[in-house]
Amino acid sequence: MKDPDEWKPGTKRRGCLGWGLLVVGGLVALMLLLFLAAFVAEEVALAQIPNKYPAPGETVDVGEHSLHLYCAGDPSTRPVVVVSPGSGSNVAQWPLVQPEVAKFARICIYDRLGSGWSFGNPQGQTYQEESEDVHTLLRNAGVEGPYVLVGHSLGGAVMQVYASLYPDEVVGMVMVDSRTRGIESKWPPEYVRALESNEPVRAVFAIPGVFRLLNWFGLFRDVPVFEHLPPDLREVAYGIDYNSRFFSYEKALNRKDVEREALFVSAGPLPDVPLIVIVHGVAELGGVVGVDETMAKQGDEIWLAENAKLAKETSQGSLIVAEKSGHNIMLEQPDIVIEAIRTIMERVRGE
Repeated sequence: MKDPDEWKPGTKRRGCLGWGLLVVGGLVALMLLLFLAAFVAEEVALAQIPNKYPAPGETVDVGEHSLHLYCAGDPSTRPVVVVSPGSGSNVAQWPLVQPEVAKFARICIYDRLGSGWSFGNPQGQTYQEESEDVHTLLRNAGVEGPYVLVGHSLGGAVMQVYASLYPDEVVGMVMVDSRTRGIESKWPPEYVRALESNEPVRAVFAIPGVFRLLNWFGLFRDVPVFEHLPPDLREVAYGIDYNSRFFSYEKALNRKDVEREALFVSAGPLPDVPLIVIVHGVAELGGVVGVDETMAKQGDEIWLAENAKLAKETSQGSLIVAEKSGHNIMLEQPDIVIEAIRTIMERVRGE
């Protein structure tokens, strides 16, 4: 005998709905399992970094936390070259420059908190706070000045503020595609809004497992600029940089963005020392959600113009355009950075 429910109108539809909910539920459960697997894989990978990729330098106490400092070259040579990497960058992205500079100078590169081998929770410091950290770092590590300061991108802003705070310690500077004072106020408002709209995405990527899960699905798997590194150093750069730590650092950095930029604008002038500003020659258009090619080109033109102005902030300043490089000149055209440092060293030494 037939089940009476088989003859009721809508029974078939309810069956399809049930199967649909079952499929959706299964997909949700699968995604949760994949995320859990990615979360565990990320946590394991992060925990293995210190042993898998041993720190090349030393860990130095600077008060409330410690920072990684890697020095190379004859300790007796002066002045000492001090490098501040870009935002979220670190020692692992300077292996094409440091060994060559070490042939004619002492060169020290540090990892800011939450990046590279400076483990700990990133604090999103102002440039002044980080400059004070660097000052303490060099003193506690026994790295005596005077110094030639080298800064890339955000690190350029840190080194500019350092020079304004401790002018008597600074005898020369090299800025590599550096951030400049008040540049955000010069960008078109829609460009700034587009950049700010990406901050929630970075916050999500800071959750351990999210970025790794996207990698498993073939998204964000490559960093083209790392291809300039030898295979063994490329593995180190990926292992150190390409994970949720990067986005955690960026998330922390954003928390103090307004205060940091305001203090940067009000910082004292640069000391009148030899200065070389290197700026990119290859525009890196797009790459940010909400930023179209026209908008990106406007932002790039402002960046170039502001770097040209920076080169004029000392009577001994000059500008070099890295014609074949995007933002990461130390990886794309390291020889230009090396020669700029050599030039400053020769001027300071009177050679």
